[in-house]
Amino acid sequence: DDFLHTRMMYTALHASGESKKYVVQDLALPYSTAEQFVEYTDKEFGIYPLWLCPLKQSPYPTMHPHFSEVEADGKTLKPMLNIGLWGFGPKDHGEFIRKNRDLERKLIELGGMKWLYAHIYYDENEFWEQFDREWYDKLRTKYGAESLPTVYEKVKVDIGKEKAAEDVSMLGRLVKTWPFGGFYGIWKAIRSRSYVEARKSIWKEYGRRK
Repeated sequence: DDFLHTRMMYTALHASGESKKYVVQDLALPYSTAEQFVEYTDKEFGIYPLWLCPLKQSPYPTMHPHFSEVEADGKTLKPMLNIGLWGFGPKDHGEFIRKNRDLERKLIELGGMKWLYAHIYYDENEFWEQFDREWYDKLRTKYGAESLPTVYEKVKVDIGKEKAAEDVSMLGRLVKTWPFGGFYGIWKAIRSRSYVEARKSIWKEYGRRK
């Protein structure tokens, strides 16, 4: 089905504006503070079900979630718990931002981190306090990538741009209203012509040969 390819659905989702109303957070916490964090999300968001998945920390200085506490032998990294928080947030955009910022502060307070595909509202200092920037900058220099955007510049939500995009015209208000936003998203996905490339997928030819 041309409309069910991931690229088409992704384009439609973002054009519809629905993704801006949805809390999309994957959060990793030490087991010692995970219960406290779940109690916090229950009170502030009330989103269920939650995704719970055990994690093994990476021993390398990457962007994967980690925390500094180690076992007594100084070598074994303690496991973490991934808590997936996915659901509708406040309808008011300002309140939505405030809730997400508060979530980030609580996460840092409890020694947790988030995956960087999620909505990122940290300021730049808050962001780099969680990662080894010296290691990251050396890696950029090694591969001649200094002219490219940093990982922070790639993943942060531009709040100012989002506010500027708040269209007050009749069309803008209509597009923000369900189900019109959904129809607008589908129309934008069709205009993107992503389905044309999807029709050329090699796996389809393989299926016909079988």
